[in-house]
Amino acid sequence: MMTWLKKGLSGGAIKLLATVLMVFDHVHQMFVQFGAPGWLKWLGRPVAPIFLFMCAEGMAHTRNRKRYLLQLLIGFEAMNILSFCLGRLMPSEAVLMNSIFGTLFLTGLYIAAADLLAAGIKAKKWGKAALAVLIMLAPVLSSAVVLVTMSNETLVTAAPWLVYIVFAIPSFISTEGGFLFPLLGLAFYLLRNYRWARLLPLAAFSAFCFAMGDWLEGLSVFAVPILLLYNGEKGESKHFFQKKYFFYAFYPGHIYFLYILAWLVANLR
Repeated sequence: MMTWLKKGLSGGAIKLLATVLMVFDHVHQMFVQFGAPGWLKWLGRPVAPIFLFMCAEGMAHTRNRKRYLLQLLIGFEAMNILSFCLGRLMPSEAVLMNSIFGTLFLTGLYIAAADLLAAGIKAKKWGKAALAVLIMLAPVLSSAVVLVTMSNETLVTAAPWLVYIVFAIPSFISTEGGFLFPLLGLAFYLLRNYRWARLLPLAAFSAFCFAMGDWLEGLSVFAVPILLLYNGEKGESKHFFQKKYFFYAFYPGHIYFLYILAWLVANLR
C-alpha cells in the first residue's frame, strides 16, 4: 500500500478513476426521476476538476495543440447534434445537457491564448498579443450572442432552429461550468510546475462554493487528494481503458446508453 502511494498514479489511471465516478453521476442524472439516490451525484463532483487538470497536462505535453483542440471541438459539435436528435426522437424528463468537450475546448483555447499573449509581450509583437486578447474575448462574445438570442422571445418563436445554432458555438453558456471551469483549467496550467500550489485554485473554488451555500459543488475539493497522487506519467498505452481515444468514445456512448435505457424504463412502466 505504501509502495503504491509512493509511486502515485499515472494520468491514464487518474482519468480512468474519474471516468468511473462520472458514470455514477450520470446514472443519477438519467434515473433521478425513478428515485436514484443523491449520493451518486456526490461521487461525480471531483470529476470535472480532474478532467480540467488532465486537459491542462494535455495542452502542456501534446505535440499538436491544433489537433488536440480540433478533437475536442468535434466532440462538442457531434454531441450537440446527437443530443438534439435523440431528444426529439425520445423525449424524456432526463435532460441531455452534457457538454464537457466544450468546456475542455474552452480551457485549451484559453491556455493557448495565454501562451500566445506571453510570447507576444515578451517579443514585443503587439499584433500577436492583440490576437491572443481577441481569442480570449471570443467566448465572452459568443455568450452574449446566446443571451441576446434567448432573451428575444419573438425571434425564438419565429426561428427555433436559431437556438440550436447559437448553442452549437462554444460559450460560457453552452458548456458545463460557465466561465469558472475554463479559468480553473487555465490556473492548473499556469501553476503546473508547482505541485501543491497548482491545486490551491481548486481549494479556493470549493471554499467559494461552500460559502455561497452550494455544498454539492463544494465537494469538488475531493479531487485534491486524487490529483496529489499524480506522478506526472502519461500511462495511456498499457491498458485499453487508459488509451488515448477511449474517453472520446466512452463519454458520449455511456450518456446516450443511459438516456435510452431511462427512456425505455419510463415508457415500459
